[in-house]
Amino acid sequence: MQINYRHNVMDIHSVTTFARIKGGYNSGCRDVYFIRLLGGNESLKKDVLYVDNMLTKEMLSSQLLYRRITRLPLCLQDNESNYYIQCYNNWIVSDKKKMIIHSTQNNEFFALTLGRAVAQICDKYAQLKKGMSESIQKNFVIKMTWWTDFIFYNWHTKWNEQVCIKVIAQNVSKVQEYLFYYLLTLVGADVLMLQNREDINICDDLKKLSKENVLGDFAEWYLPEFEYIEHKNDDSNKNVSKDNNSVINQETIYKEEVKRKSIKDKEYHKKIVVHIPEHTRQTRSTNARSNTNIARNTTSSHNTNTVYNTNQTVQSNCVSARVSSNPINAAKSRKEKSFEELALLASSIVMIEVHNQLGDVLGIGSGIMIGKEGYILTNHHVVNKGWYYCVRIENDEEVYRTNEVIKYNSVMDLAVIRIAKTLSPLPIYKGRNKLVRGQRVVAIGSPLGLFNSISDGIISGFRVMDSVDVIQFTAPISHGSSGGALLNMYGEVIGISSAGIDSGQNINLAVPYDCINLFIQGFC
Repeated sequence: MQINYRHNVMDIHSVTTFARIKGGYNSGCRDVYFIRLLGGNESLKKDVLYVDNMLTKEMLSSQLLYRRITRLPLCLQDNESNYYIQCYNNWIVSDKKKMIIHSTQNNEFFALTLGRAVAQICDKYAQLKKGMSESIQKNFVIKMTWWTDFIFYNWHTKWNEQVCIKVIAQNVSKVQEYLFYYLLTLVGADVLMLQNREDINICDDLKKLSKENVLGDFAEWYLPEFEYIEHKNDDSNKNVSKDNNSVINQETIYKEEVKRKSIKDKEYHKKIVVHIPEHTRQTRSTNARSNTNIARNTTSSHNTNTVYNTNQTVQSNCVSARVSSNPINAAKSRKEKSFEELALLASSIVMIEVHNQLGDVLGIGSGIMIGKEGYILTNHHVVNKGWYYCVRIENDEEVYRTNEVIKYNSVMDLAVIRIAKTLSPLPIYKGRNKLVRGQRVVAIGSPLGLFNSISDGIISGFRVMDSVDVIQFTAPISHGSSGGALLNMYGEVIGISSAGIDSGQNINLAVPYDCINLFIQGFC
């Protein structure tokens, strides 16, 4: 199976946002990021240290691979050079399809993915080196594969198509280094280039491979060097050289006591473990409309500098309604609500104003409270263009501003944002009985900005829209309802309003509860 890599689905405007966003993998397609942040600002050092601590902790718990690179190694030793020459020759024999080096041994899929990525990078380099000779290509490939081992070798987690890899590179100035970091994105890594002193001087065609955003002015923004933690899970690491010319340890290795040291700011210990469910979707039908003023296929900007306490116990049933453990009592306690009672649940449904960098309102959507610690579920197409968001809650005069997009899945059209407030989450239906056509439902959202409007209808069908399961229902919704709740008569969320058909009457669509339950695991 060959993986397709889709670059820069959302805009990234900060180091912390880069660390938090983990691109999804669906049906052979993975979202990756290749970002250039230009200049710096006063919070840069603090943000980088926060990211170092957060991602290092996740790496030690085998959740991802993290590297922050001050400089790539310069010189190969003779024995190492001979090894990579042989790797190059074997790659040529395989018709440039398989690259077997230290990092890809015993991992056929990785070897094939790297082999194709190296071939793509060679084509990019050949555009710069007209009439590129065999020796130039060989030296270039040797350097690319050597640096790949520098990143991946002795990593204790086996590479696969869904593993999370984060690389931050500082002040990249050479074309070959730039192409190497692009190579990493072709094997599934997210790469952030911190160009604090100046932007890289390369042709426009190559620059377009990465997404450019500005942090601030160019200057000598001081960043401490990052020290790697060596994960010693077997005897293979005992004799690793720490010489500056070593393939594996070009940077200083973390001391073992770093694993035990306390971090002064305890907020840095907090993290969210998120899982993006696999699903498939192609392009939506042209007859389908999004219920928002925001175009679906645009990028978004998230300048995440605020750190909230997100450490929590993951429960298997985050937002299910509390019922008695006795089945008879449980059945009695679960009874249908009146429309008046269902209307009271609007206090757990929010209106979301989406703003651009200048503060202008781009559009309005809705959201559902799903976790007490400030977590709000909405549609990806609601948030994917915003620089920040203003969240309004019923019977609360305060407007909660946030720029935290904690998790998203563009295929499922779901996203989670967070505000600094304790919330009252709605219960999500757990599939006690299958939904049926003709079943009564209530929709709550903010159509056309009319805060928490309530409408009723029935489930009119179950559809597959571009390979994604959706609920079709008749409760009227309009632009601004996206992200709102579709409730059963027990007050449980059975779907999240997402789209409608302009050419039809009351043909509206919702992401179903089973997709929601998968997506929100860990946000209770």
